[in-house]
Formats: sequence, structure tokens, C-alpha cells
Amino acid sequence: MTTPWLSTPAKPATCPRCGAAILTAHDEGLPASVDATPLADHAAEIAALLAGMRTYTQARNKQLIERTPQRLSTNNIPGTIHAEHKCVGPQQETLF
Repeated sequence: MTTPWLSTPAKPATCPRCGAAILTAHDEGLPASVDATPLADHAAEIAALLAGMRTYTQARNKQLIERTPQRLSTNNIPGTIHAEHKCVGPQQETLF
């Protein structure tokens, strides 16, 4: 039997669309893909959030934990902060 709220350790991967280095995991049962490079500072996290991306903490146990508003305000989970991966690779061409 599988647990619907399963969280798994992040694994390094490559985005199949743009070739970027990413981390993939399940956070509370939902798939998560983030940029492998951590965000530089809180300003970078704010910019990512304003751009509509989720942010995650990669905790010491390697799990990705979404930074919800409550978690953002307490900021008590140690680890690196990563932005959700938004592929900027080649787009599908549309024929007119």
C-alpha cells in the first residue's frame, strides 16, 4: 500500500525539454521539479514567487518541502531554497 502523502528524497535529473539541471521528488504526494542551483538570497525567492513559481527548501534529509506562507513566515526548516523549474527551452512550433 502506498501513502498518498509520501515525500521522497530529491534526485538529480536533467529536464528532458531544455536540458537544465534539476532536482525531482515528491512532496506530500505531489511531484516537484526544481532548479538544481539554490536561490542566492531572499530577494531571489521573492522574485521567483512574484513570477508565479513555487519555492522549496531542500532539507538536510534531501526532501523538497514547499515553502507555504506559514513556512515562509517561520523559516524554521534549515536547508537550501530552490525555485520551481520553469522550462525556458525550445517551444513547440505552431503552424499557421
